Amino acid sequence: MTARVGTEYAHDTGAPGGPLRVLAVGPLGPDGGAHALDRVADEPFHLDLRRTTPAARDRPGTPRRTPHIGTACPWPGAALPLRVSASYDLLVRLPRIPAARLRRLPVAGLGGPVRGHAGRGAATRARGALGAAAPSKRRDGRAVAGMSVEPYREITFDQDGDGPPEQAAALAALARQGVSDLFLLAHGRNGSPSGATRLCSDFFAPFPGLLAPGAEAGYAGVVWPSAVCTGEPGPDYRALATVLPEKEPVLERLTDLLAPAPAGEAAFAEFGALLRELAGVADAEGPVPAFLAADPAEVCDLFAEALAPGLPEGPERRRQGAREALRQAAYHVLGRRAGHVGEYGLGPLLGRVARAAPGLRIHLVGHGTGARLVAYALRGLPAGARPVASVTFLQGAFPQYAFAARLPDAPERSGALRDVHHRVRGPVVACHSRYDTALGVLYPLASRLADGPGPAGAVGYGGMRGVPGTVARSLAAVLRTGVPGAGCVNVDVAEAVRSHGDLCRPELARVVVAASGTGR
Repeated sequence: MTARVGTEYAHDTGAPGGPLRVLAVGPLGPDGGAHALDRVADEPFHLDLRRTTPAARDRPGTPRRTPHIGTACPWPGAALPLRVSASYDLLVRLPRIPAARLRRLPVAGLGGPVRGHAGRGAATRARGALGAAAPSKRRDGRAVAGMSVEPYREITFDQDGDGPPEQAAALAALARQGVSDLFLLAHGRNGSPSGATRLCSDFFAPFPGLLAPGAEAGYAGVVWPSAVCTGEPGPDYRALATVLPEKEPVLERLTDLLAPAPAGEAAFAEFGALLRELAGVADAEGPVPAFLAADPAEVCDLFAEALAPGLPEGPERRRQGAREALRQAAYHVLGRRAGHVGEYGLGPLLGRVARAAPGLRIHLVGHGTGARLVAYALRGLPAGARPVASVTFLQGAFPQYAFAARLPDAPERSGALRDVHHRVRGPVVACHSRYDTALGVLYPLASRLADGPGPAGAVGYGGMRGVPGTVARSLAAVLRTGVPGAGCVNVDVAEAVRSHGDLCRPELARVVVAASGTGR
């Protein structure tokens, strides 16, 4: 690999034995190989030097000074005269590559992490430049290959709620192709982009057979950065560092503390302070969860008791509690992110779709933390925009009283999403199951507020509360007679949903279709 100008992680040859550092790669001037390539094009391109014409080989065939990027820098003689066409078969030009970042990687058999680095996006752009033979999955509002349903579009947001600007136009174009109803699914926590695509394919697979004759449906998946703890049953530090790179020093120290389990008052005090820093407590608006403010040792014991009541006292019990505390701190960050992406990403995007395709009926579906994203998207809709025809929360990981005008323990306060359900033209359905222990046991512990007990239950465990006129239905009743055409509806799906991840069930697909009013 060569570089024109920028920085790299390398060992400094001027300080032998030192750690990896950020070192500068300076420009070589007009006699450098990169300078010649800059004159060809400012966009990524590739050149097969085995099959190109002699004229096209002239420029890369001229010897030019080219730096080689290795593991040590500065390296004497690293910039050498190089004839590219004589040294390589294939030339790939990437004018700009995002900065690499160090991250922790586990080493089998050592039980501990080492440090490595990778440049995000470089491999993806290289595959695009080379033109892969198989169709690629495009996450910019375009079609995705290999889906169970068509037409399907994928919508992507970063942690700030930003995404490619053409996404709204891609969804609105479906209406011009004859689509009248668009089903849009937001995945929950720990969803990788490829995993989110598979989830959408599996979840939507039954839909074509459930729709009434003449119903023209389209489908879309919302992909957002949620893979913070993919290493079940413990936190995945690689995933955490990937989506929270600014917190990497905090995560490194947490990793060190958790390796033997925190021991002693000082270690627990540091553990608690690091959890608060990870969760951004100092910058948070409003009350914070009690577990982030309470005594860290007591918090670890509390989570350990919830996870494994029969586990005897000792280091392993405390380690499990500490790992769960870290996981819940990460989920706290994730919950805030989901709300932000919904309110400032998906909500405004739906508003743009509504302006471009006013007749398109949108049916929002969210699972777990993705349900929170969908709920906050309602708050982010522009004033007067009402493109959402129905909403279905599947095991929603947000408070039961989110839509309430008054909280039961504090009548002077309202839910964070007070009255936003009125922005939906049709029903707002919450599927809940008593078998969802993630929401029924750990969620209340993690969401209890530091300034009072608060309404700690999750929508996905006990349904929506505090909204007058909310209707309760069994799953069997909904499958038999459907749901009301408007208002809030709680559906007990325990007979089909036995865990938080129990999502791709045909019964749940039928509930979503029933809420949309497009079923047979």
